[in-house]
Amino acid sequence: MSLDIPDQKIVSCVVLDPKSKTTATDIEYKLRQLLPYWAIPEDIFVIDSTPRHGPSKNVCMLCLRDQIREMIEPRMRLHTSHRFPF
Repeated sequence: MSLDIPDQKIVSCVVLDPKSKTTATDIEYKLRQLLPYWAIPEDIFVIDSTPRHGPSKNVCMLCLRDQIREMIEPRMRLHTSHRFPF
């Protein structure tokens, strides 16, 4: 049976205390001890803060997604916004 589901990967966003010396590698090591191999994120992004909007101040998942995309491909926005050199 073949499922036409696109490949997806698990990513993780972590907000650390500015005084913390923990790295993404430290987090990955700990997750490997606690989780099964298929639940380990392929990428762990350490971010400064989570984007929050509105009166409830919930995390804005769309802004977080865009922030991750910029970390993965920081030049993607530049290439799409400057299509014509003249």
